[in-house]
Amino acid sequence: MSNNSFLSESRDRFELQMNSMQWRKDTFEQLSKDFHLCGVSLGGVTDEFLINDILHSVAHSVQSVKSTKQQWDNLNYRIDVPTNVDVDSLSIAEVSRLFLFRCFQKVWIRKQYSTSQSKDASNDMQEHLKP
Repeated sequence: MSNNSFLSESRDRFELQMNSMQWRKDTFEQLSKDFHLCGVSLGGVTDEFLINDILHSVAHSVQSVKSTKQQWDNLNYRIDVPTNVDVDSLSIAEVSRLFLFRCFQKVWIRKQYSTSQSKDASNDMQEHLKP
């Protein structure tokens, strides 16, 4: 799978899942956790966790921290921004959307792999073994 098709699939999944209030809430909670771990406050949003409210809250916090290099670098590391992305050249709105997307990916990965059976879990049936 090429990198472009992976990104396209991720974007499509993001657009679809973010229609759900639960996904928006879980993603906002991940954002809040990441910001808090960097010592950056992230304002609250309405109970509907609307995308525009979340992006506005993120943009406000990004605006306040972007001028503090150590905190800014720490936040980019915590959010796990790819190293090939020059976040300093992005607008506040673009950074906010990128942060939201990266936190969505964290939530999606956690949900995806927490619901599948562990490969280390014992399987009494051991169907994969030949008799």
